[in-house]
Amino acid sequence: MNRSYKIYILGSIPPIISNNDIIKFKKAVSQLQPLNVVVINPMKHITDTELSRNEAFRKNIHELVDANAVYLLVEPDEFYLNSVELKLAFTLNLTVIHQPNELKAKM
Repeated sequence: MNRSYKIYILGSIPPIISNNDIIKFKKAVSQLQPLNVVVINPMKHITDTELSRNEAFRKNIHELVDANAVYLLVEPDEFYLNSVELKLAFTLNLTVIHQPNELKAKM
């Protein structure tokens, strides 16, 4: 892949962010960086104390629209059934990449 190819990390971001949530997205960044692509981490805007939650969400949607692909984190099915971002990604015909499920990989 090339450096202009943009992959948006898509996963659950709860109203109250825990350190585990931040680590989950950082892990995805580290999984994608070897591909020499632009990795878009929505947690960057969500944790920006100078942005309101709505401003952060708007910035993330703008970056999603500009992406070539989404990287789906391993999340419960209910999250993806209700994800506005995933519905938008499908509407935009973005490539969907699934994060490997470590539990299945160890079997």
